Amino acid sequence: MGTTRRELEDYLSANQRQYRQMCCINERSHRKAAYDDLVKIGSEPVPWFCRENNVFIGFEFFGPEQVSTDPATDPSDILTDIKIFRRLEGCL
Repeated sequence: MGTTRRELEDYLSANQRQYRQMCCINERSHRKAAYDDLVKIGSEPVPWFCRENNVFIGFEFFGPEQVSTDPATDPSDILTDIKIFRRLEGCL
């Protein structure tokens, strides 16, 4: 906790871990103005109506105050939480 986005993403890249960014893994904090990083760690059984049921480690960031309400990324965003995040993908 407390590390910057740049430090975390540099660490992930140096260890050849792919990550993707997504808004608001914690739906209650969608106004925080920073995207979160997700690192896939596995998958779980899939319901018949979806193609994938992926499990990620979610790194939540809080960004600097911004005029825009749209999330963005900034190297100085601060890591505020780490949690397991599940996501169904390719669903009907």
